[in-house]
Parts: sequence; structure tokens; C-alpha cells
Amino acid sequence: MVKRILSVLGANVLGQILNLVIQVVSVPLFLFFWGTEVYGEWLLISAIPSYIAISGTGIGFVAGNTMHRHIAAENTDQALVAFQSAWVLTIALSILMIILAIPIIVYSPIIKMMNVINIPGFDAKMTLAILVLYIAFSFQSELFSGAFRASGKLARSTTILTIIRFLEFACAITVVALGFKVVAAASTYLLIRVCGVIFMIFDLKRLNWPKLGTKYAQKSAIRFDLIPTLSFLGFPFGHACVFQGMTTVVGISLGPTAVVLFSTVRTLTGFIRQFSSTIYYAIWPEFSLALGSGQWKIARNLHRNSFQLTFVFALISSISIFFFGDWILDIWTGGTVKIDNTFLSLMLASTIPNTLWMMSSYVSISINRHTKIAIVYSLLALSSMILAFFLLQIIGIVGVPISVIIADIVLLSFVLKTSMKILGDTFKDFFTYVLLNIPLKRFYKINTKLLRKHHIP
Repeated sequence: MVKRILSVLGANVLGQILNLVIQVVSVPLFLFFWGTEVYGEWLLISAIPSYIAISGTGIGFVAGNTMHRHIAAENTDQALVAFQSAWVLTIALSILMIILAIPIIVYSPIIKMMNVINIPGFDAKMTLAILVLYIAFSFQSELFSGAFRASGKLARSTTILTIIRFLEFACAITVVALGFKVVAAASTYLLIRVCGVIFMIFDLKRLNWPKLGTKYAQKSAIRFDLIPTLSFLGFPFGHACVFQGMTTVVGISLGPTAVVLFSTVRTLTGFIRQFSSTIYYAIWPEFSLALGSGQWKIARNLHRNSFQLTFVFALISSISIFFFGDWILDIWTGGTVKIDNTFLSLMLASTIPNTLWMMSSYVSISINRHTKIAIVYSLLALSSMILAFFLLQIIGIVGVPISVIIADIVLLSFVLKTSMKILGDTFKDFFTYVLLNIPLKRFYKINTKLLRKHHIP
């Protein structure tokens, strides 16, 4: 188990490092080639599509859990049924999304509503339409990643997706450097994603059991996974509200310049969320295996240790960024982005409850019992976005992290209660372990024994 966790953790850390490089490099490069106004509008246009593509539909996640259960039981036939049934559902959802989104983009005043004035209207609509197609192909890679995870090859699929994302950025920034604008950039992202999906299809043959097609798809399998799949959509919807929805709200309320400020600071503080995610992605398959086989003690220990590690990492990282944030931003943006400590502090504070409830939620996600969490999260995320809109009018940009903190604290309480019930744990035992059995205390005990052994006072 430890070896599997470390391999996935290593792949995720590599992925997050490359993502961090992309985010750090992209801001000054896009600002240099496009300027603040155009770059701010690109962020507005690509905001929601980008997060939907990253968060996914939930089909790959839910089907991945089902496939994992069948593979663990050495039942590859049922795993193939789950795979092809999920693929049919993915194709259907992609087609439905395209049919609904394209007319809205073409005929609605959505571009004007986003205050996009520096990018021509036709170009803005074309960009948004291309990004919808990009989302559809991202759904495919999500499902294929679920098949890899079910076969114990999550590290491999994570590495493949990391390479795809890096190539998307590298090729897109090359196109931008050559003088092309937003339509060309979006088209480049789409082209590389299509090539990446084709590569994953061929690479799936290494696993032997997953085969594309509809021959083994079953309506009963689709219905069985439909409720957890549909409920999983609450997570990307919530992510879209909290992250990219907030970008849109800031843009509407304060303009593109404020969007650049908000996105830059969110990228800086997002480092904590990104690297925290490597922890719960690494233990996700282990939760599925432990809970699926009734190994409650192992599952409880995984939850406690992962929660503890996430908390320590988020706290230390937040403190570090607070003291070095201004210096980092000055170097990163060449002094073009300035923030006050209150805004930075609140953005950092919002990462702690967020990373903790996300970590704990994987107890439910790993066994497809996430419906209530997804619904509560989507409602709280939408509420926080609405609250942020009103707070922006009153107290400015600091209203965004305040609204997020309120929602995440409520959600953390709900998620922990749900996890405790599944694991058969108690809050007293859980928090006693997390707060008292910290790594520093164990380190102190070990060193105390060594000192006594060598008679050192």
C-alpha cells in the first residue's frame, strides 16, 4: 500500500510542480504579449470552461470506483461493462452540452454580460465555442484516467495528463508569442487535447480489459451509476462558482484589471490547494480498497494521518506565503501587481478549511457516497458567489475570500460529520489524534530516547 501511495504521490507532485510552473510563467508572458485588458478578458472567457474541464463530470470518478471494485474482485467482465456504460454516458453528456451551449454562445448577450470589450465579439464567441469542444474531449480523458486508476495505474494516467497539460500550455504560449490572439490560443488547447485523448486510447491497450465500444454497455449499469454521477456534478459546479464564478463576479463588479489582481493572488495562494490535492489523490484508491473490503481500522488511520498532514502543510505554507508573498509577487509580475496584506491574509486563510474538507470528502467519494456532500457544496458555493457579489460593492475585493471562508467552515463541519459516520470514528478520538499525535511530537519522543540512551541531559 505504501509503495502505491508513494508512486501516485510522486506523480501528483510532479504534476503540481509543472502546473505551478505553468501558472507562474503564464501570467507575465500573457501580460507581455497581450496586455492587462486582453489578458483579463481571456481569463473571463476561459474561466468556467477551464474549471469544468479540470473538474470533470464525475463519470470517470464514479465509474472508476465501480471498475476498481470489480478489478479488485478479479471480475474484468463487469469492469468492462462499467467502462463501456460510462463511455456511452460520457458521449451522450458531451453531445448534450454542445447542443445546449453553442446556441447560447451565438445568440445570447453572454459576451456583453462579461464586460468583454477589447476582444472582438466574433472572436470572443468563437473562443468560447472552441473551449466547449475542449471540455468534451477533456471528459474522455477523465474516463480513461478512471480505467487506469481501477487497474492500479493511477500514477501513469496522472503523468500522461500532466504531459498533455504542459504541451497545451507550451504550444499555446508559442502561438501567442508569434502574434496570434485568443481564437488561435483556444484552438491550440483543443488540438493538443484531441491528440492526448488519442494517445490515451492506444495506451489503454496495455491494460487488456478496457475496450471502447457499446457492445457491453448496459442500461442497468448506467442507471446504477447515474445518481452518484449526476450528484458528482455538484463538485465541478461548486468549483466553477467558487473559483471561476468569482472571477466573473470580480470582472463584472470591478473590471478586467481587478480580475488580473484577483487571479494572480489566487494563483499564488492556490499553490497550497494544488499540493494538498496530491495527498488526497494518492490515498483515494486506498480508501476505495479499504472501505470496499471492510478494513475500517486502516481506513480510519488513512483519514486521520491524511487530515493531519494536510493541516500541517496548509498551515506552514500559508504562514510562509504571508511573509514572502509581496516579494514573490514583485519578482513574478515585475511589480505590476500590488496587494495589501489584508486581502492576501484572507485569501491564505480561506485555503485551510478548503483543503481540509476536500481531503475528508474523499472518504465518501471513494465509495460513491458523495451525493449529500456534492449538493451541500454546490449550494454553499453558489451562496458564497452571491454573497461575494454584494460584499464587493461594499468592502471591495476582500469580500471574495470572506464569503469563501464562511462557506468552507460550514462545509468542513458537514463533511467531517459524514466521514466520522462512515468510518465509525468519533470526533474526540479523531481530534485527539490530529492535534496531539503530531509529527513534531513523535520526532521529539524519538530524539528524547536517543538522548537518554547516550546519557545526554
